[in-house]
Amino acid sequence: MCLLVACCAIIAYILLTRTHEKETYTDSYPAPLAADPIRWVDPAHPPKMEELATLVPQKGIIVHLIYLPWTKEGKLKEDEFDFAKQFWTAFEGQVDRLNQKYGEDFVVKMWTRSELKKFSDLWCPSLWDSLIAKVRRGNNHPVMLVDFYRWLVVYVYGGIYWQYQSRLVGDTRLSQFLPRGAGQDVKLFTEVVLSPSECARNGRRYKIRGGVPEEALRICTQIFYATSRNPFVALVLDEMTDRLNRYDVKTNYDILYITGNAVLPTVYDRNREMHGRIDLVNLKERDRMIRLSSHRSWRR
Repeated sequence: MCLLVACCAIIAYILLTRTHEKETYTDSYPAPLAADPIRWVDPAHPPKMEELATLVPQKGIIVHLIYLPWTKEGKLKEDEFDFAKQFWTAFEGQVDRLNQKYGEDFVVKMWTRSELKKFSDLWCPSLWDSLIAKVRRGNNHPVMLVDFYRWLVVYVYGGIYWQYQSRLVGDTRLSQFLPRGAGQDVKLFTEVVLSPSECARNGRRYKIRGGVPEEALRICTQIFYATSRNPFVALVLDEMTDRLNRYDVKTNYDILYITGNAVLPTVYDRNREMHGRIDLVNLKERDRMIRLSSHRSWRR
């Protein structure tokens, strides 16, 4: 009996120690703002709009894809095309067939690393180097570049952001990813709805939240639509940039909080006056439209 109690105590200690180690932070949160913070707009260097227009198709509603390949160690690969490109080709063909079948006008734009850098240099010259410096530091990860640029390219050009390797379900049309209501110019998709206890637990569990409960409604960042220069998307970029400047990654959840799907619910909840312009799709309806791809290869 004594041996059993001792074994249980040892197991409990190991589990407690591992949990403690997983949530240990080496420095304080949040960090002070850098002397030269990341900016997604720079009044001193206005965007070169004519040149930016040449980077995308001149007609049609853009469906944006982004792929930045990285190594298992979380470093950007030297070869920007070192990834499986079959989906890219197949998706372009599928969009062309759907356009012909339904008389719609969608066009795919694939953003690779060199394309995003060219875009950045024309939009805000300091942005690319600032973000690259950020993701190369400590435990930060290149997925944060994808997180950020999906919102910025949609802000500039409008259209649908489509996570690579996500697939249409059944006879779904791309036009179904556009807002349905009059006056709506954003379309978002529910990822999951958390219970009150889950929200409170995440607030306590993840130090980066500072004890603030997580929002109940998690919204997908893998798929969304917005018009060009949309004010809601600007608020998402503002919040994301602020978090990039204030926090570094110390746990996997921190990536979600700084640039991932824990940013969007905060902006959505904080700006309820904008809900009338947002078409929010529930989870059941989302699953009838799209099968989302999520390999989570960024997790350590």
